[in-house]
Amino acid sequence: MPIMTRARVRRNSTRGFTLIEMAVVMVIIGLLLGGLLTPLATQMENDRRKETQTTLIAIRDALIGYAQINGKLPCPDNNNNGLADDVCTPGVANLNPPATPGRLPYATLGVSPTDSWGNRWNYVVNGGFTVAAPTLTKTTAGSGNGLIQVSATTGCAAPLLADNVPALIWSGGKSALPGALETENANGDRCFTDAGYSMGNPGFDDMLVWIPRGLLINRMVAAGSL
Repeated sequence: MPIMTRARVRRNSTRGFTLIEMAVVMVIIGLLLGGLLTPLATQMENDRRKETQTTLIAIRDALIGYAQINGKLPCPDNNNNGLADDVCTPGVANLNPPATPGRLPYATLGVSPTDSWGNRWNYVVNGGFTVAAPTLTKTTAGSGNGLIQVSATTGCAAPLLADNVPALIWSGGKSALPGALETENANGDRCFTDAGYSMGNPGFDDMLVWIPRGLLINRMVAAGSL
């Protein structure tokens, strides 16, 4: 084989990738990475939800413990200092004014200030359970704006998941999803929705925990605070 021909063969055999070939490789790598990252993101979100659920249970137990010691539930934190207000302000916990949920007094309870996404806990309490030596809602059903209800849908439609709840804590989850389900939990009334986790349309990723009335009363009676 002539010398020039051999040199041309060596040059052709050692040439680099063309731009088209590089583009194809990058697309393949991108598809592979995308397939790996999506399950990883899903796993991370599941881990955050499990962690948040565990913390919500711990907060519920802390609220019950507070009631056993103090004979009442704490008012919300409306000064953003983590401490329960001395008196539950109108519109937040009293029975008669329109109700507006507040923030959890995490410092008073000694619990984590935020959920796994870095958001403050939301907290709503029946005003009848925030005063010592109560005359109404710790022993009877309660009524009016102090009544807290939970449903699987909007408007507290029957059948209810919970009725006459003394207190409820919830996390807004990763994001504020559009639709009536999550709007129900943020509209300032005493009706809440626990629709189960869904990223559909409308999605729902709020996480709620409440204190059953019978459980709270029994625990307080056992502790001698009621």
